[in-house]
Amino acid sequence: MLAMDAVNKTFDLGFLIDFAHGNEEKLHYYIGIYLKTAARLFGEIERSNDTIILEDLYLKVHSLKPQTRYVGISGLYDLLVNIEDAIKSEEEKESVIRMALAAIELNKKGMAELENYLNGF
Repeated sequence: MLAMDAVNKTFDLGFLIDFAHGNEEKLHYYIGIYLKTAARLFGEIERSNDTIILEDLYLKVHSLKPQTRYVGISGLYDLLVNIEDAIKSEEEKESVIRMALAAIELNKKGMAELENYLNGF
């Protein structure tokens, strides 16, 4: 049976629960994939935020968008869209980096709560 707190203020697993047809094993599998991928990609962004090339950031953000949508970390998908848009419109790099750092922090909070969810709190 799925945990009753699958929807809270930081993440909403509604999409993923539907996608997994309520199968908790599949749900945990997909959350695990997100945790691994997001840790790697957001970690690369964080480690290189001073030297990152905006085209590289764009590619990382673009690949993270669908995954952040399926785990439903509140506000993260929209922030990633804003980063993409800022890069496309050639906003100042400092502005883009500030958004990327905000996305990193939001993702860390969401990942911590997803890990708690997987561990049954």
